Amino acid sequence: MMKAVLLTLPLLLLATAASPSAPRESVSRDIQTSSAGWKICTAHGGDANGTSPNSEACGGVGSNQPSSWSWSFGDTMNENVSTTATHNETQILYVFAGPGCDDCTTITMDKWIEPTGDPNAIANNEMDMYQFDHTDLRKRMFGLQCNQQQGTMQWQIHNVGGGYWVNTGIRDHCPLPEGEYTHVIYQGHWIIGDTGCGGMGCNYYDSLTIDGKTYRLGKKMAATTVNPHWRSICGSQDQIDLRTAQPGGTLTGGRNIQNSSVTCGYEESSGP
Repeated sequence: MMKAVLLTLPLLLLATAASPSAPRESVSRDIQTSSAGWKICTAHGGDANGTSPNSEACGGVGSNQPSSWSWSFGDTMNENVSTTATHNETQILYVFAGPGCDDCTTITMDKWIEPTGDPNAIANNEMDMYQFDHTDLRKRMFGLQCNQQQGTMQWQIHNVGGGYWVNTGIRDHCPLPEGEYTHVIYQGHWIIGDTGCGGMGCNYYDSLTIDGKTYRLGKKMAATTVNPHWRSICGSQDQIDLRTAQPGGTLTGGRNIQNSSVTCGYEESSGP
């Protein structure tokens, strides 16, 4: 499965550092309607057998290159990926980068998700939110996934500093049910100037809401350092981890996404 801490972002995001953002809000709504701000990461980059769109070669997505993929935008965004690999997971990452907000202290991801393709194809349905603070050189990555593998089958959050996933015990709509949309809202915050969690400051994982039912997470884990050449960003990303295909076969999985947004904001007293 993906380790968000190892993510090497695509060239789209490696712009020359801009001046720190003055506003205390970054709002990106209905990001599924347009390709603006999006990029694909695969193990080796390039295109999918001559089809569009192209991808960047990134870390954190394993070593198997998908055999094909497709991507469409509109009221419904469809992310679709296939593999012929018979060993290890095949992973693809869809990264959205919105406007930065270095003075922000909260982040919320909100989307509706419906699985597509072979219902047994996806091992992990991952969806993350993140903030890059160029002023303080902090990477605040809040990883989230529905681990659909036998023996786990629950929502997990990612410890970016430690590089591992943490069980939440929340099994609501995990695995994601076929033929219906699941509404996911994920919230977190941090404190500017915080030196806790080993000196890097803490990411506070606040809540996960599934179809209107809110689960308090109450976890804190260390932030990490962001590359000084990367610009400030408030963004989100989707990752699909496919299981192995049968010898000589092809395995296909994907997801439809509607009403997708990511928002960074400010609270005067964002305590633990």
